[in-house]
Amino acid sequence: MRALFTSNALLGTSARAIGFAIVSGAVISACTESGQVLSSVDEAQNAEATGGAPGAGSGGDTQSLGGDPDSIPPPGPIGDAVTVGAGDVHSCAVFDGELYCWGDNQNGSLGLGDFESRTTPVRVGTASDWSHVGSGDGFSCGVRAGIVWCWGRGSSGQLGVGQFTSTLVPLEVSLPEAATFLDVGTEHVCAIVASGALYCWGQNAEGQLAQADPWPGPGVNSALPLSVAAGEVWRSVACGQGHTCAIRDDGSLWCTGRNSRGELGLGPDAAQQLRDPVRVGVEVDWEQVSAGQNHTCGIRSGALYCWGDNSHTQLGVEVDDFATEPLLVPGIGTVTAVSVDTFHTCFIEQGGNLFCFGRNVEGQLGDGTTATRTAPTEAVPRGNWDQVSAGRFHTCGVRSGEVLCTGENVLGRLGVGDTARRSEFTPTAY
Repeated sequence: MRALFTSNALLGTSARAIGFAIVSGAVISACTESGQVLSSVDEAQNAEATGGAPGAGSGGDTQSLGGDPDSIPPPGPIGDAVTVGAGDVHSCAVFDGELYCWGDNQNGSLGLGDFESRTTPVRVGTASDWSHVGSGDGFSCGVRAGIVWCWGRGSSGQLGVGQFTSTLVPLEVSLPEAATFLDVGTEHVCAIVASGALYCWGQNAEGQLAQADPWPGPGVNSALPLSVAAGEVWRSVACGQGHTCAIRDDGSLWCTGRNSRGELGLGPDAAQQLRDPVRVGVEVDWEQVSAGQNHTCGIRSGALYCWGDNSHTQLGVEVDDFATEPLLVPGIGTVTAVSVDTFHTCFIEQGGNLFCFGRNVEGQLGDGTTATRTAPTEAVPRGNWDQVSAGRFHTCGVRSGEVLCTGENVLGRLGVGDTARRSEFTPTAY
């Protein structure tokens, strides 16, 4: 589901993964899962809403409404990757300030002004000051010089530009200050601005925007950024499918939204849906958090904790069904970044080794097999990983300045020049 951006002002703190986390001075990206269901994974249907009214969006009208006027440049050499975001069935990455996207484009999610899907990275516009990009279900958002831009599907207001229609090109999101942190969920987005204030927009059927139901008027979604917990100072945020978790400046963790599988981490007696952020435990050493479809993982003092749905062993711990409170993932070293999505989890250990666990039918764990893993398994190739971004049924990462992807490859979401699945991380064809 997820990707996330953090500015240089936050270097030295950890960010989330569907989002991004800082690892050795780089930004880590991750994305949330989407609503698309592939024929090979019929059981992966999105969880049903546990409450809330239907969205206020008018549906799938797609418009090219202007935005960044840059034209698509001819192909040229690509520099080192800065960050990558794996979404539902498309991916995007920033290479030395230039934005590239590939994969499914039926909603204009590649930002190229058309509906043609691509199996290799294609540059979006001519701007060279992109610092981050994240991808969700049919849409993406990125950051240029502190300004957030979004494009693609907009039926839930997830583009944040005041409309419930889609767009084929990036449009500017109006925020009161420069964005220092951004995370993209399935159908909602959250950003932290320079003062530490938190703003979210898009789908709110489960309370993931921390807004009352219904709000505003007859609907629950918002096509414009809304202030969350005004007056609080936030460090990072993670957007899942139906829930959101964020870390305050004091290191405490707070979550809101759907809780039907314990994904908020609030214990066995918590409600199945919340519309205000509620604190998770009493700890004040949370460094990063990543939210997926129905599970969440976070880092505390270098240790990895996971909670929520465990139907595909995506928690990395021996627990049946689901866990309602954070559980320590055993037997691993110091963790510097984590990214989760629908049914799998990936993390990077200090030193650059990448490990994943959970569902692997599509090869999304990148260990050379399609065997589901109940415990962390090292990805191939080994070592030198800087970033990781878990998509719905694929995973992408940055290794020594190069973007590599693995897993399901329908419509070219791996960017390797074809549509065949991979079970090992494979360099994109740029």
